[in-house]
Amino acid sequence: MNITKEEFDAYENVRASGVTNMFAVNVVEDLSGLSRDKIIFIMKNYGELKKKYMSNKKEKDELDTDEETKGWD
Repeated sequence: MNITKEEFDAYENVRASGVTNMFAVNVVEDLSGLSRDKIIFIMKNYGELKKKYMSNKKEKDELDTDEETKGWD
């Protein structure tokens, strides 16, 4: 299956927002506009897709920092 950067970004925006458990695929579908099949594919191949589409180290570092501090508010 081919996942575009835009599709990965749509998934990543939902994931980074923290508004839902990513295993609630039906909610992720509604929020991202992605199909169930694409969401599951992204989940299974997240590491590879992250490397492919987030090649900018600063962008990766910002997301890693966001993950580490999520819930500190």
